[in-house]
Amino acid sequence: MNCSSFVNVLDLYRENRLSPRRGAAARAHLAACAACRAVAAPLQAAPETASAALKRRLADALRAAAPADASPARTATPLWPRDARAVALAAAALALVGLLIAATGAPSQSSGGAATVAEEP
Repeated sequence: MNCSSFVNVLDLYRENRLSPRRGAAARAHLAACAACRAVAAPLQAAPETASAALKRRLADALRAAAPADASPARTATPLWPRDARAVALAAAALALVGLLIAATGAPSQSSGGAATVAEEP
């Protein structure tokens, strides 16, 4: 494995999703190549150090962004009543469009096969 192919599979290597053969090749290349170790080292350390701090910052941001009047009953309201009304409205609109098309007498496609061409005199 060369540096270019290692960089291409670096994310998969970090997630331990490489095949056993490619994983062994990536580990061997990483052991032999100082440049790829330098590239991979910050990426491998970042999730471990940022995890707790990132979770704490996200939790603080969510608490700060939550509306003051958000009650548990209000936030637990299911979305399906709104969705059911939207589906019923869409079905009624489609039925209305179908009735309008039927009332205008729009020509239907013939099932006769080939089209006939009128000849000019």
